[in-house]
Amino acid sequence: MAYALVALPTDYDCWKSRDDGAEHQDLLAEIIGNLKKAAASSVALIMQALDDVMLLTEEPSPSHDALKLAIWSDKSKIDAAQVKRLELLWGRHFQD
Repeated sequence: MAYALVALPTDYDCWKSRDDGAEHQDLLAEIIGNLKKAAASSVALIMQALDDVMLLTEEPSPSHDALKLAIWSDKSKIDAAQVKRLELLWGRHFQD
């Protein structure tokens, strides 16, 4: 399963000192405004990334084989019920 993490800040000035007279509502409005901008940016990024999903079928990403070398345990000693339970994630790596 290929995936990408997208993290966008909403309170990127949390380190900045505020005036003593600053209202909590003003701070909350600023954070909500940043959250709305981050959400809109996230949606735009995802829409752009998914614009041509046919690219995903042409050649698999290296991430599709990330588990190939990740399972170092003796596969014969892993409980068959657990292999079955997680088959969607790692099942093909148990086929020899």
